[in-house]
Amino acid sequence: MKIVEENIARPSEIVKAFEFSPMGMFLVSANGIIEKTNRKSSEILGFSEKELEGKSVDDITYPEDRHIARDYMAAAILGKKKGLTAEKRYVHKTGRIVWAKVSTFLVAEGDEVKCFIVQVQDISKERESNVKFQNLLENSLVGIYIHQDGYFKYVNSRMSEIMGYSEEELLSTPSKEFLHEEDMPIAVEMMRKRLEGEVESIQYELRVKTKDGSFVWVEVLGSTITHEGETAVMGNLRDLSSQKNSEAQLKKINHDIGKRIRELNCLYQLSQLKNKNEKEISNILSEFVHLIPPSYQYPEITTARLTYYNEVYTSNKFKESIWAQNEDIFEDKEKIGSVEVFYNEERPELDEGPFLKEERILIQSIATMLGSAIAKKNVLREIKEQKEKFQAIIENTKEAIYLISPGFKLLMFNKIANQRNNQVNGYDLFEGQDFNDLMNPSTRGVFTRMFNDALKGKYVTKELKSQGRVGDSYWMRVKIFPVYKPDGQLMGVCLLSENIDDSKKSELELRESEEKFRSLVEQNLIGVYIVSNGQIAYVNPGLEKISGYTKEELLGMPEFLELVHPEERERIRSIHKARINREGAPSQYTFRALRKDGSVRHIDVIANITTYNFQPAVIGSMIDITDRVLEENRINEAVILAQEKERYQIGMELHDNVQQILVGTGMFLEIASKRTNDANYLEKTLSSLMQYNKEAIQELRRLSHQLAPVMNSDSPLIEKIDILLSRYGIVDQLNVETKIDNFNVPLSEAVQLVVYRIIQEQLSNIIKYANATELKVKVGSLNETLKLTIEDNGVGFDMNQKFNGIGFENMRRRAQALGGQLEIDASPGNGCRLSIEVPLT
Repeated sequence: MKIVEENIARPSEIVKAFEFSPMGMFLVSANGIIEKTNRKSSEILGFSEKELEGKSVDDITYPEDRHIARDYMAAAILGKKKGLTAEKRYVHKTGRIVWAKVSTFLVAEGDEVKCFIVQVQDISKERESNVKFQNLLENSLVGIYIHQDGYFKYVNSRMSEIMGYSEEELLSTPSKEFLHEEDMPIAVEMMRKRLEGEVESIQYELRVKTKDGSFVWVEVLGSTITHEGETAVMGNLRDLSSQKNSEAQLKKINHDIGKRIRELNCLYQLSQLKNKNEKEISNILSEFVHLIPPSYQYPEITTARLTYYNEVYTSNKFKESIWAQNEDIFEDKEKIGSVEVFYNEERPELDEGPFLKEERILIQSIATMLGSAIAKKNVLREIKEQKEKFQAIIENTKEAIYLISPGFKLLMFNKIANQRNNQVNGYDLFEGQDFNDLMNPSTRGVFTRMFNDALKGKYVTKELKSQGRVGDSYWMRVKIFPVYKPDGQLMGVCLLSENIDDSKKSELELRESEEKFRSLVEQNLIGVYIVSNGQIAYVNPGLEKISGYTKEELLGMPEFLELVHPEERERIRSIHKARINREGAPSQYTFRALRKDGSVRHIDVIANITTYNFQPAVIGSMIDITDRVLEENRINEAVILAQEKERYQIGMELHDNVQQILVGTGMFLEIASKRTNDANYLEKTLSSLMQYNKEAIQELRRLSHQLAPVMNSDSPLIEKIDILLSRYGIVDQLNVETKIDNFNVPLSEAVQLVVYRIIQEQLSNIIKYANATELKVKVGSLNETLKLTIEDNGVGFDMNQKFNGIGFENMRRRAQALGGQLEIDASPGNGCRLSIEVPLT
């Protein structure tokens, strides 16, 4: 908590809110360790506060969900995310899974992440309830849908089976596209009656289009609900294909055999029973079984039996016999029972023993219609259960719900509304109460205006800050909208109130964080920009300084490429296009820019894809590296010049020394070739030639050693330095003092070469320019670092004029190549002191 106290105003109140929060709270370090927790967290996860503190977030997270926190924390540390809200699973101390809604907030100081504050809300029961309810819908034997604004908002799998379309196709296509043209008017009228409240629920039949282009008859039964805050229709859709086929057969029988009134009467009465919504399936079957015998040609000897799962219903004086007819009852292709008819006496054989062909059709129709009736009753039962669930949702929602009459009287309220009133006013609500008595004076005027707007048919939503009973304040989101009776008359106004104190505080904290971030960007010397749709959408003062343009001029440019040098524009346009299209553009690159005054500047850019005003955009930062580029160019030129100077020196050495020796050798050989008979002369000549040859070898050895000295790590450095001093003749010209430490470990060839070259370069400078009489060379080590000092008492020089020369630049670069540094202290008349430090390893 110390991190929070140091970074948030009024820490004592924050700590108190943290400790007594109704939600679980964690304070998590930047490396994912729980630093602090509260009582509610212990209650949710079963661990004590001490057991939780010191654990990593991964320790208590379900393995498959660990990436959620890891990915967010990694993104937050990189500055890509500020907060996170997600649902994830924790592991209770007992081992069971705990579902939680987690909100995570970043606490940072500048660019440094201090910690994360995590809010945990146990949603295990809600998840279990949602899963059960979803399983009920998905396993229903009828198609179930939610319809709103001309589209299906939800369909179950049975709906897809009936129509042949996938869930995605049904949800993304206007519902009217699935209706038969002739049935469109009735569908529109039925929808209007439900939405305008003329009827609570309605049942009708129509034809719907399947994916193969054919149409099937369906029975539609639906009622109005509220879906995502808006009025919608929830209903079921049952395939009537089998029933329609049976009804078609029945019509043909009626046409062909007009005298079969009894069969029709039986089916008619079954239809009547089916349409009585108040009757249960058992009541329908127990009544209908007595209507079957009178519909046959010999009712006096006919009995019937209906079977529905394990339930059996029989007609009066029931008796089985060998003269029987039976037909299975199906509900959506699943056998659920049977119809059996018996003759108790033998009659003349017609078709099936004593039964007529038409009676076979009759029993088939009975079985089909019973299946239809049972399916309908099951659907009605499911709808009733769904309504009860919706009522349970209303009672258990976070929102307080009030139904208020036009006269400002309380007509209805849910459990949350009563609890809130008890918290604020200290008493229970009751129907008929004057709603004015419930309102706080500070918000009464706003509530009254919203109420009057709702009476005029408007839907109003506001966020209000209200006062509690003891003077404390809290934020709430209020929605008010009109409610109508089935006949279209205004019933009153529905008011939904939700406590948003926590989210409002989070919003304010986020706003403060955004303001701090914006302040940081605005004060940054680096140029920051956002390019959207090819135009500059945002710049900070740093970019104004780099470009020479004002913010208004930059934002008013037709395209951002006006800042780019003409020769670079096509390349930069390609990079920008590739980044927008996510085609692998480089995140860092350089280009030449044109300032407002026409001067060319070298710019280093780091850019990434982002979203700005719901469109892909590029956010980036710019640094002016012109001085660095110019310095690199100057150094490259100096290196080339040094190489040319070295080549020239090699040529002069070969010309003045080796070549002269070889010329002399050639002259002796030419003379000797003419005096081959003079043995004494040839002997002297050979002796001279051998001496010349030794001198030539020594000169070449000296030159090669000067260019590429042998750096054997096993030989001591002092030996190499002594050879170097003697070669230059320093010991004969100056009073030389050397102090070379014996290192505990042999120096690497790389370190020896750097020391050798720097001493070589500085000795050359001293001989040429210093006019010195004394020289000190010291080489030692301290804390794994080699230190070299070369000091003379010569004429010195002005560092402002000569410090950036080629020789000094070469020495500096050699030291930097090993991660070291070089320093020079000189002034006219006071000699020069050069020192370097390089790591030994």
